[in-house]
Amino acid sequence: MPFPDVLRLDEYWRDFPPTHILLRAFVGYKGTTKADRNRFEKEFENSIPVTPLAQLPKNVQDWIRGVHLAS
Repeated sequence: MPFPDVLRLDEYWRDFPPTHILLRAFVGYKGTTKADRNRFEKEFENSIPVTPLAQLPKNVQDWIRGVHLAS
């Protein structure tokens, strides 16, 4: 998903959170732990490259930290 679309979705969800997430929080559902995941889920999770925040461009770091919301 393109990053600008992620930002628009984030802004929308701040006003209108998905109902299933609100319901999970309301009833206290915690979900599964990493230990409960099957080997395919673990392999997939470990195959995704992760870029540390400090290595991202400054403007992206500011967006992630919410600096854009202050303006």
